[in-house]
Amino acid sequence: MPTEAADPADEWIRTDGLGGWAMGTLDGINTRRYHALWMAADAPPVQRFVALRAVMDEVALDDGQVFSLTRGRFGPDAQLHPINCADLIETDVSGSGICWRFAIQGAGEVVRTLALNATGLKLQWTAINCTLRLRLLPLTTMRSAHHLQHGPSDDLAVRDEGDVMHVMRGSRQVQFSLAGGRWTDQLPDWWHALRYTEEAARGYDDTEDALAIGQVEAVLSPGQSCMLKGVSARAQTAPDMVPSHCSLEQAADQFIVRRGQAGQSIIAGYPWFADWGRDTMISLPGLLIHRGQLDCAQDVLQTWASAMRNGLLPNRFDDVDGTPHHDTADASLWFILSLCKWIDAGGRDPDLLDAAWQVVDAYLGGTDFGICVRSGLVEAGADGHALTWMDAQHDGIAITPRRGRPIELSALWLESLRRLSALLPERDSVLQREATRTADAFGQFWNEATGCCHDVLGDTPDPSIRPNQVIACAMPSCPLPLTQRRSILRLVEQRLLTSVGLRTLDPSDARYMGTCEGSQQQRDLAYHNGTVWPWLIGPWLDARMLAKMPAALPQSLLETLNSGCIGQLAEIFDGDAPHRPRGCPAQAWSVAEVLRHCPEANRPHAEACGRPGN
Repeated sequence: MPTEAADPADEWIRTDGLGGWAMGTLDGINTRRYHALWMAADAPPVQRFVALRAVMDEVALDDGQVFSLTRGRFGPDAQLHPINCADLIETDVSGSGICWRFAIQGAGEVVRTLALNATGLKLQWTAINCTLRLRLLPLTTMRSAHHLQHGPSDDLAVRDEGDVMHVMRGSRQVQFSLAGGRWTDQLPDWWHALRYTEEAARGYDDTEDALAIGQVEAVLSPGQSCMLKGVSARAQTAPDMVPSHCSLEQAADQFIVRRGQAGQSIIAGYPWFADWGRDTMISLPGLLIHRGQLDCAQDVLQTWASAMRNGLLPNRFDDVDGTPHHDTADASLWFILSLCKWIDAGGRDPDLLDAAWQVVDAYLGGTDFGICVRSGLVEAGADGHALTWMDAQHDGIAITPRRGRPIELSALWLESLRRLSALLPERDSVLQREATRTADAFGQFWNEATGCCHDVLGDTPDPSIRPNQVIACAMPSCPLPLTQRRSILRLVEQRLLTSVGLRTLDPSDARYMGTCEGSQQQRDLAYHNGTVWPWLIGPWLDARMLAKMPAALPQSLLETLNSGCIGQLAEIFDGDAPHRPRGCPAQAWSVAEVLRHCPEANRPHAEACGRPGN
């Protein structure tokens, strides 16, 4: 996927299977705090830190001319520096790595390539048809992915051991070695006032300082290379992976990570999410099961089931210390449905079925956060918590609390009961009894006035027109009559459907926000009040099929793979046209649900679990 015609500010990402990544823009100008040639994970897949922010690289010719290959923005005016740059001919993001091709005015070409996996980072510079002197300044901060470095840091140390530079900050350690070049005697030096324009646009601190750990020099004749290799204290062996056969599968591969020494998990989105239970379970069918990767899917299911508490799957694992947080009412139900799909595909694990029963038993008896089954419908609610997938909060206040009986919870519950009834014959009488109670009560959601369903039942039913009723209609066991399901779909398609997914709120609603931009508070308010979520295209297509109104995946959604973050699908889009991508540039369930419904990508292949080698 060469990118001569792409927007230079578009992004790319490659991940290492441990939660770390390399990420940047096509033109090499870092615009986010999360942009780095190597973001390593200190406790995979979390505790990500900047191992290598960038390399300020330049080539010098015999006539004294110097051409820079990397630029950045500096100072109060965010000016580009340096000025005298080589011409960037192409940034190729089609392979497992990244390749930049530069033309040196009056001389020839030089190519820089990047490869990243669980064993570490490789950066290579190759002279194509000219002799040149290469100078490199590797910049680092060793700070958390989420923070910025302000001023020199006394605890950031560099130890020179000849051919190897060791960089340390607290427990974090990385080392850089060379092939085809040499470290000079230049001491580590701080670069100041690096600016990130995307951080400024999002209302965040946008300035930091970085340490040049030393200088590399190399003289390269045509065909010769210089390589900088980085290894962290957490480097692991990277098993081989069956090559993906389409761009969506390549996108899917980026989200599969190791958790700890043995377990597997799924990162919800890059660059700022870790692994989340709901996202993992919604993503699992598309990312793994439908691709025939059943062993890896089993490992993911076991990883999350082992962290279950009181029948609740974790909402997420903390990005700092890995502590599981269980404040979610739907992740456990999505777990059951993903488990059943895995069993349909040939998976077998009695312990996972036992975990599924624990969920049912906990919901029937009542569990944390007010989660229980009341008169056949699932109820949930606790102060300071948003327990469904519409989970935005600001200053501890839930933006869309949906306290009471949200429609999709009872739909997921009913589908779980029906599916488990055939798999747990010894529990069949209980499962069938509860399924009948839920099916009988489900009609309470219908709102004759709008021709669709209430979003939440409580003391006062919530008539908001939201896409959660589509999730209900996507369940094969949905008890709503065909006429009502078709009515829902017609209304949703009039009010919520866009070319890239479903809006989260009817534009005629006074709370509707058509763009998700501005400060953190503004974005939180818009997150589920009009913003488009592409993952919802999957339930919509399922609901259409069950209602005997089949539809095709919107081609315009597939076309977004070629912009924004090249080769990836964004987390969200603006509710208003032109539906600009927002949020995480690369989101697991966006990719998973599109992949699940993409005919050319929906071909199972040989079981494989791991990352491609360098």
